[in-house]
Amino acid sequence: DNRRGRVRNGLPALVRWLVAGEGLRPSSVPLAVTIVDIMLGSDPGRSERRAAQELLSDILLLGCSVGEYRTVVAALRGQLALLGPREVDWLAGAMDVQLLNAVPEPRLRDEFCTEALGIAVSWFGRLSRTDAILLKSLFADVGLEFGVPSDDDVAGASPRGLQSFACVGIYSLSESAAQNAGRWIGAKWPDVEVRLSHAHSNSSELESFVGASDVVLMQTSHAKHAATRAIENSIEEARLVRVNGRGATSLFRGLLDWAASDAPRFGELVV
Repeated sequence: DNRRGRVRNGLPALVRWLVAGEGLRPSSVPLAVTIVDIMLGSDPGRSERRAAQELLSDILLLGCSVGEYRTVVAALRGQLALLGPREVDWLAGAMDVQLLNAVPEPRLRDEFCTEALGIAVSWFGRLSRTDAILLKSLFADVGLEFGVPSDDDVAGASPRGLQSFACVGIYSLSESAAQNAGRWIGAKWPDVEVRLSHAHSNSSELESFVGASDVVLMQTSHAKHAATRAIENSIEEARLVRVNGRGATSLFRGLLDWAASDAPRFGELVV
């Protein structure tokens, strides 16, 4: 009815309130599942999809029942046929959040990823090489093969790349996200060392981590704190890549986009 627009506009604000501070509370998981189901079942736009994905991340981090997981996966699957290549980040994030956390029914996750593969393959000719590399890494984690298109089958020019770099540093409070991103970087560039840091405050170890890294991917997610400020104060802007999204896909995309950009640097990573 005529209240629909107000509810749709308000739900993302409610999500931000639910996950603010220390994040979603365990007692709020059933409510969060209902909100995800409503948002994805009501002709969502990008803001609703993004808010639902953020809420799903906290739901899986805290843990949910099999029934609750079935509800959110059904809501995710309902979106697949509606997505276009511009929503590749959302598709990657929906897979990523299920791979980063233990899920109560892995079979459902794998079925979702298999359906997602079919959607991604239909986007050939409209994907950038960066998007294709990102999807290839994700699908490989569930044993699915996604071929990277040739130069003739990608949208836009091929990015420049990452060669002659000795070390990529990843700063994230999510150890699983940093480890997954580090594994993808290592698979793509075997000669590049990957260092991880999850520090909450400044320290000699954090300073050493920054100093040894040719480029630092800094994932802030929700807010800055003492460690992120220390990193910003001890590194040149050209060597710092700020990553605002959650998950391994955000970190990996941050590096791929930085490698493809015209940002000044002293080495190249070939994509």
